[in-house]
Amino acid sequence: MIDLSFPYKQALLAAREASKVIVELYNKGFSSEIKSDGSPVTEADLASSKVIHNYLKETQIPILGEESVHPEFATRKNWTKKLVCRPTRWDKRVH
Repeated sequence: MIDLSFPYKQALLAAREASKVIVELYNKGFSSEIKSDGSPVTEADLASSKVIHNYLKETQIPILGEESVHPEFATRKNWTKKLVCRPTRWDKRVH
């Protein structure tokens, strides 16, 4: 059985550090773009995703993130566990 204490600790650290990045960008202003699927992606989305992924990769558990490239299904279907990353969206629709 896997010891989840390290992944949980990394997730908490990732959330804390990513929130700092999000707040910093929110306070100074940030840009956003529209992705090919029609949804917005902000500078804060991308920056916080990067921070989160940097912390979570140390767990050696596969990561699926909204703003990351996913391995093919042939690879993913064999995963017995994964971490799913979805940072808070900070765009003009959020107040």
